[in-house]
Amino acid sequence: MLKVLMLLFASLMVCSSSYGQYLGPFTSKDTAPLLAKLRNCPPDTSRVMLTIQLSDQYFYRAGRTANELDSAVFYNNAAKKLATSLAFERGLALVYFQQADIFPLINLREKGKEAGAKSIALFSRQKNYMMLGESYYRQASFYNFSEIELSERIRFFQKSLNAFGLAGSTLKKGMVATTLGEHYFFQGNHQQALSALKQALQYFQQVRYKRLMGVYDLLGLVYADLGAPNEGIKFGLLALRNAKELGDSTLQVCTFHNRLGLTYNSIGEYKKAYDHYQEGLRIARKYEHPESVHLIASNAATALSRLDRRPEAIALLNDVVKKYPLQTTFEKLMMDRNFVSLFTQQKQFKAAEKYVNELRQIETTQSPKDNETNEIHKSLIPYYLASGNYPAAKKYLALHKIFAYSTGTLKNICGNLLWQSQLDSISGNYLSAIANYQKYSSLKDSIFNETKSRQIRQLEIIYDMEKKDENIQLLTKQSHLQLDMLKQASVVQNITFISMALLLIIIGLLVAGYRLIKKNNKNMAARQEEIHSKNITLGHLLTEKEWLIKEIHHRVKNNLHMIVGLLESQSEFLKGDEARMAVAESQHRIQSMSMIHQKLYQSENLSSIDISSYIHELVQFLKDSLNPAATIVFELDIARLEMNISHSIPLGLILNEAITNSIKYAFPKYRNGKITVSLKQFAPQHFTLTIADNGIGLAPDFSISKSGSLGLTLIQGLCDDIGGRLSIGSNNGTVISIDFQYDSVIELAIT
Repeated sequence: MLKVLMLLFASLMVCSSSYGQYLGPFTSKDTAPLLAKLRNCPPDTSRVMLTIQLSDQYFYRAGRTANELDSAVFYNNAAKKLATSLAFERGLALVYFQQADIFPLINLREKGKEAGAKSIALFSRQKNYMMLGESYYRQASFYNFSEIELSERIRFFQKSLNAFGLAGSTLKKGMVATTLGEHYFFQGNHQQALSALKQALQYFQQVRYKRLMGVYDLLGLVYADLGAPNEGIKFGLLALRNAKELGDSTLQVCTFHNRLGLTYNSIGEYKKAYDHYQEGLRIARKYEHPESVHLIASNAATALSRLDRRPEAIALLNDVVKKYPLQTTFEKLMMDRNFVSLFTQQKQFKAAEKYVNELRQIETTQSPKDNETNEIHKSLIPYYLASGNYPAAKKYLALHKIFAYSTGTLKNICGNLLWQSQLDSISGNYLSAIANYQKYSSLKDSIFNETKSRQIRQLEIIYDMEKKDENIQLLTKQSHLQLDMLKQASVVQNITFISMALLLIIIGLLVAGYRLIKKNNKNMAARQEEIHSKNITLGHLLTEKEWLIKEIHHRVKNNLHMIVGLLESQSEFLKGDEARMAVAESQHRIQSMSMIHQKLYQSENLSSIDISSYIHELVQFLKDSLNPAATIVFELDIARLEMNISHSIPLGLILNEAITNSIKYAFPKYRNGKITVSLKQFAPQHFTLTIADNGIGLAPDFSISKSGSLGLTLIQGLCDDIGGRLSIGSNNGTVISIDFQYDSVIELAIT
């Protein structure tokens, strides 16, 4: 139990000194901007807060030096002076809060305690419950672990818990409840310890805090001490699993393994105990922590001894002492006792003598405490009895009796009776030996019964705690159920009233709506009749309009044909071939426009035509009308789509000019050839019209601007009309390409 308490004490000290220090660590880079800001800051409340920050920066500096501690004191004093002159209570409270941490480090512990009390008073008056909780927690550190002052520590931790409750910080409540559980256990109040630790677990689970290993470990420790080792093992394993899940391999995991080892040892599971001691020892060695190494190695040696592996235990202790020299009296006492016990059991009295002498030297030269002296005597007596040095055994037994009877410890008295019985038997005083052995047996039974009674009482505590928890949960459920029923009843009542009000409103609306609908129906009937009449009139007008547009297109087509006829008649009176050719070209241009108007009045759609069929008919017309002497093959690849008149006419005229030029000039001396016409979509709403032949092509120095050709000039102008981009080049003949955009295209298919 002593070994358990030693590790527990270490964890308590770490907890109490680190909880409030939630800032930092800071570096000089963090401090530089604040110093620059301070130079231009006026002497107001913001300067107070800035100097407090600077004090924190130096106090929570990584690897803080004495000069940095002096800087923390300097800025704290500056903040206090300015806050006092401004009567700035919030700043003063933070100053006193800082002083409670700083003063103990400069040998002003009592002043630190006074400053902590002042911060508590100010934060309480300001109702700053978060900082009040921190202040109460810090104030607890000014009290030690003596019986009286331990109660004061617990009182301040309880106040801290209440303050964090008012602040609404569930996570902080969990941390303080964990610390309370530790302190209640240290105090020996197992029931309160269990209650606090279970409450801490609930708080952490409420906020989904994942680092639960510390609470699990402490619960395992309390249950094991209460005589419920199975529960202790369960929570110890939970602590290890939680540490593994979070990737935590710090020194605290070594403590978890040691405590689990002690629990397994208490129920005779020495192999499992040794396995956990080994793992704990590995971690302690990894972090080069001699105190933990010595403590766990000592426990591991005890487990090996119980497993009859004493040579391994001796080798382990020798290795540990060699690599990690013993520093404190406690460590030397612990290791020497282990060596004496192991060598005595091995009957290697000569080897044990060295450590016996060291124990005697500790007793005579280092003034050990009474309980440590008692442990020395308990090691020496069995050694002297086993080695045959009965006078020495008698001497130390007499000393041990004085301590045992002065403390009234039954376990020590029982041991004394057994050893006295052995000495009496050796000296031939058999009656006294029998009497002492009978007393030993009787007292052993009494101790056994007392232990069992204590275990039963402890199990009753556990049962009462679990029963209490069940009752609390049941009452909580009943309370929630009653609240839910009350809320439900209130909701039903409200719904009933609201439903009745809504029903009345709906009835009123229905009546009003019926009247309105009746009135609207009359108006709508009249309007419907009017609309119907207008629709008929509009239908007639639309039909007339469509016939009118068709008639216009028909007449335009007839007029264009009449113009073609007039031009043809006129060409008979012309004498020059050039003039006749010009008139013929004009006829073809007019014919290409006439064909569009013909298609418009022949189709149902009066605004657009199928460009594919139009191009096919236009090409056939040009082929027939020009009647080339050579054999010219036409290849057409036209996308089927509807195109309005604004694009159809320019494209028709462009095709007329390009195809006419190809037929006339691309194939001299009656050479055969091929003309390819394609219209393709290469991107959404983007098209390319290409007219290519495999004729003689263009001259190397060809330029549209210098060509002087009316046809090419027309093509350029028509291309500009539709916003297109014209390119003319030679590629085994002449290639004319026009890229243009066209919106609202309905693509049908590809011929």
